[in-house]
Amino acid sequence: YINWMEVKDQFTKALPFNHVIIDDFFLPDVAEQLAKEFPSYNNPGLGFYDNAIENKKVLNKWDKFPKMTYQAFTYLGRSEFVSNMRELAGDYQLNLDFGLNGGGWHIHGVGGNLNPHLDYSLHPKMELLSPCMGWLYLIL
Repeated sequence: YINWMEVKDQFTKALPFNHVIIDDFFLPDVAEQLAKEFPSYNNPGLGFYDNAIENKKVLNKWDKFPKMTYQAFTYLGRSEFVSNMRELAGDYQLNLDFGLNGGGWHIHGVGGNLNPHLDYSLHPKMELLSPCMGWLYLIL
């Protein structure tokens, strides 16, 4: 059970920027199963980014996720959860990206990096303004 009022209070008071850490977000057995499903860095089914901003492997295709991961991402996309996240975000317009553009699994190996950056000012598929323009995306 997540006490969303408590989470919102922690989120709005956090420094140096609004954020929150929710311990035990998943039940222990669910968390363990999700960890077991997470692929190794050398998994040949992963996509790869190697540029000045990032060096990592990714998977963002719904039909490639194992059962528990698929169920977890589906839960995170449910209207009840997204509604709680919208309440948490406050003044920001929160939009869910079911296409997982920038979402899904991201894996960094030895020497991997993800430098600070803004992915885009206009979402490439949803054509919505970026977070810097008062929008947030819930990227699973």
